[in-house]
Amino acid sequence: MMKSSLKSIKKNLSYEWLVVFFYTVLVILIVLKHEIWFDEAQAWLIADEADLKTIVGTITHNEGHPPIWYMLLMPFSAMGIKGDIALKILNIAIMVVSVAIFEKKAPFNKIIKILLPFTYFLFYQYGVISRPYCIMALGFMLLSAFYKEREEKPFRYVLSMLLICASSTYGIMVACGICIHWLFESINFMDIKKSIIDFFKTNKFKSLLVLLIINIAFVIMVMPRKDTYAIVVKPHYSLGTMIIRIIYTLFIVPANAFFEYSYSKVYGLPMTINTFTRVIELICGIIFMLIIFGYMYYNKKLIEFIIPYIMISIFSAAAYFMVHHIGIYNLYIIYMLWICCENKVKRTELIEKFKKHFDEKQQRQIQYFRYAMVLYGLGISIYWSIMASINDIKYPYAIGKEIADFVNEYDLTEYRIMSRWEDLRYSDENAYYDLNRASMDCISSLLYFDENIYYNMNYKTHVKYRVHIVDQDTSIYKTWEEEGMPDFVFGEETPVNMVFPGKSLESDYTLIKVLYNNKCWKSEINKERFPIYIRNDLLDEF
Repeated sequence: MMKSSLKSIKKNLSYEWLVVFFYTVLVILIVLKHEIWFDEAQAWLIADEADLKTIVGTITHNEGHPPIWYMLLMPFSAMGIKGDIALKILNIAIMVVSVAIFEKKAPFNKIIKILLPFTYFLFYQYGVISRPYCIMALGFMLLSAFYKEREEKPFRYVLSMLLICASSTYGIMVACGICIHWLFESINFMDIKKSIIDFFKTNKFKSLLVLLIINIAFVIMVMPRKDTYAIVVKPHYSLGTMIIRIIYTLFIVPANAFFEYSYSKVYGLPMTINTFTRVIELICGIIFMLIIFGYMYYNKKLIEFIIPYIMISIFSAAAYFMVHHIGIYNLYIIYMLWICCENKVKRTELIEKFKKHFDEKQQRQIQYFRYAMVLYGLGISIYWSIMASINDIKYPYAIGKEIADFVNEYDLTEYRIMSRWEDLRYSDENAYYDLNRASMDCISSLLYFDENIYYNMNYKTHVKYRVHIVDQDTSIYKTWEEEGMPDFVFGEETPVNMVFPGKSLESDYTLIKVLYNNKCWKSEINKERFPIYIRNDLLDEF
């Protein structure tokens, strides 16, 4: 009886489920040590403090994300679950489901199915760091799994696309490109009128109409207003700079998503290609994309690939772009490779044509080379996962918890704490401070407090989350001046002299503590300094 039970378990316990198991265990082990940083904390603070009307009517305009991530977090807040725990539980659950779908449905060979979930974006960037991109990953896995039957069962395919749209504005752009191609597939250009009339009668039309209506609502929600931070501070690119940025998003960013190491200390897109390293990156990126184009062309998916690819690349170059957005290219290319590999007839044809041109020895050599290239690409990305995970365990990724512990240790909540203001400096001609934008580290510390402890942050509403609305109403200076100088100043470059003429951090405050956050990006750590100052006349009290 025992032997038969063990045999049954062994039979049902496939390597796919072992991959899911190890993925879950490893992500949990790293997440337990991961410190929540600003982007993660911001979502929780919104879900915890704002009501749905405020989120949909105001916050989404300034955040640039549809509201699904906040809505998923709101029940955790209602149940009284702590923010850091809620974020991690939700993100892990969604990513584990995503990996499980990949393992059970993806048509890739065993080596790729075992290794791909542990690559940098799927494992660390979207598995450990809790952000709405986990929803995008789930959407792409479902989209891939439902692709074959999208004509017969369009609603589930569209529902998967809706998850991608709901996760990010970038997801809306990708889905728009996919739908454009899918729509044109339905039209017979030899008899356009009849094909359009027939199309209107299909479930495909109904599902796309639903998707269109919801996405129009999403676009209205995320449309920035004139005082939105990203609009006010966005630099105006020249035509030459814009071309360079498009070249980066078309050729270098996709390679970065898999094997190329770039953008380590750059938060946005570079403006020039003026170094030998950048030229090499561009050459490698072009070679990589030519291989992808060739593979798509042979599988008759080139147009299907190019439309969303160009749309997301132009949008990324023209709009706001950060390094974590590189992973969107990773997810999209995995989706396209998935649907190509599902075409078994094409794969058989390719193998037969391949055999005709090479003898058996050459075939083996080419096969070994192909495996070596795949292992090289996956190996580099897994190495990034390992290094980022080790660094996340060894060093604090963010310092919000450390700031909160320091405040609680010395019981500073009754003191006047000023967070540094955000310096919106793009050039000497366009230099000013935004009174709303407290330090990101200060905001992440508010995850551990019931109320805003920084008296100058969001001084009109005093909410804990960053409002992303530029405010330079200096009339508040008078109120602050009447209340007196801050007891503590958290963060560098706080312009105390703008409120209190003749006063400064250097002459009137003493540095008492320095914290460092350690942002992990691939195998590198970007260390950022966070000083804490006390007013000189209070030194004897501590």
